[in-house]
Amino acid sequence: MPHLIALDLDAIVKEAKFPGTRMIPATHAVRSVLALKLVGTERKSHVTDLIFDEALALFSGLNTSPKKSFLSEYSGRLDRNMDLRILTEWLAKVRPDGLIEGSSFNLDFHSVPYYGEDEFIEKHYVSQRSRCQKSVLAFFAQDAEFKAFCYFNADLLKGEENDEVLAFVDFWETTTGKRPQHLVFDSKLTTYGNLKRLNKMDIKFMTLRRRDKKVLAELSEIPPSAWQKKFKTPRVIERMVKLTGYEGAIRQFFIQSSGWGKNKDARRNTN
Repeated sequence: MPHLIALDLDAIVKEAKFPGTRMIPATHAVRSVLALKLVGTERKSHVTDLIFDEALALFSGLNTSPKKSFLSEYSGRLDRNMDLRILTEWLAKVRPDGLIEGSSFNLDFHSVPYYGEDEFIEKHYVSQRSRCQKSVLAFFAQDAEFKAFCYFNADLLKGEENDEVLAFVDFWETTTGKRPQHLVFDSKLTTYGNLKRLNKMDIKFMTLRRRDKKVLAELSEIPPSAWQKKFKTPRVIERMVKLTGYEGAIRQFFIQSSGWGKNKDARRNTN
């Protein structure tokens, strides 16, 4: 509660122009949803068990927590413009207090499983279940220093995900007046062409490649003498390589810890 008061969450919600009703204003609706997240309620359908919890209602500023029907309808009333407005207002509050360092960011996608009957929900790969199923594809940007999330987009369709890293760069520059200095993400997050665009923007990046059979086969052909011990524990191989659609060479690292074994080898690309 002290943090919400210090950040003036109600002012953030009002500036973002979130919707509300006469019975449940926007600020109360947002705090109701936040309350569910803080107590670990995974889905709105689980709110029934908490309807008569007086503490959660007090947190929201209501006499009782909103029911599932209201929360579901409220989610449907929010659009991408509202998301961007509340992100902008929230960043304006937390950045002066040092909650976000703002130079290096971790980027990733997350597929949120969907169990309804909406015929327009697309199928995406859900890593927790190791299969493709109906899900909402969400993109997140996390401040690498303080681990605070500072950007999201849960309104992505197939074919749009490759350019979301550029959308984040544009949002950050528009909001803060400068581009991100450094990005870290999985190798499948975007294309080599977009890596070239990041390089031209003078944005440093590091990609992490999955240890698939091709990488492991390549590592098995490297003689032990090629590994260099640049640090205390890991052994490293550094190369300059060419990528299709990327101008110039890029630094590639294979990193192996003496305690991991062959199956834990990793490869990193960086500009």
